[in-house]
Amino acid sequence: MLEADHLDQRVPVDASTTTRTTVRNEGYTAATRTLSVTASRSESEGENGEGGDRRVANRTVILDPGEERTLESNWTAEPAGTYDVRVGSIHAGELRVVEETATPEPTAEPSGTAEPGSTSATISWMWLLFVVVLLTALAAISRRREDDRRRGPRR
Repeated sequence: MLEADHLDQRVPVDASTTTRTTVRNEGYTAATRTLSVTASRSESEGENGEGGDRRVANRTVILDPGEERTLESNWTAEPAGTYDVRVGSIHAGELRVVEETATPEPTAEPSGTAEPGSTSATISWMWLLFVVVLLTALAAISRRREDDRRRGPRR
């Protein structure tokens, strides 16, 4: 195993969180590895003074000789507390699980682009079509006037 890291530092109770692990087979034959992600709370934070490890995810991977792969393990963070996250014996980081609801995603400011199929997108396409038709008509009129000048006056 090369490295492990936990992608979040703080999440609300019952939120999904991700631990990433990079493994490599440095041997000469294919190898099967089972990776266990554990979250440990200190005894002072456990219920009734109980701490200890809690296995939160297991992943099994088969690697060819020299192969390296990055795996992500998603798991639900609960109950509230501060956890030491490990993959096997490798420290992946610390996670703080808090009693709060997830913050809603911020509303995006208008960027001048519209979602396909929206009214704004339809209006934008209509304006574009109008401009293309207008330019085509002006080019045709200009071409006709140029042809008339070359031919001279009509008799």
